[in-house]
Amino acid sequence: MIRDIRSFKGADADSDHMLVIANMSLRKIEGKLKKTVSIKWKVQELNTEETRRKYEEQLNQHLIKRIVSFLLIDIEAEWININESVIEFAESVLGRKSIKRTKPG
Repeated sequence: MIRDIRSFKGADADSDHMLVIANMSLRKIEGKLKKTVSIKWKVQELNTEETRRKYEEQLNQHLIKRIVSFLLIDIEAEWININESVIEFAESVLGRKSIKRTKPG
């Protein structure tokens, strides 16, 4: 909302331009924020040799099977394939990390 507006003549007498100064107030419009959920896995489990070997073997076997069937597809499809495979086996072998949420106050 415009509160006040003023115009001032310039120093140059040949010009028809004038300086305009306005006092305005703006309201902040609150919008709904989208909450993003991040999934965390128990990556510390990869420190144990048995779990790391199990994760590597399962992921490699799965990727080899899927890559052979996706050889003729574009690079985007291959990336989606790899990404989904890593997430799937992180979920099954490592498991999700429990997140403790505390209330303020």
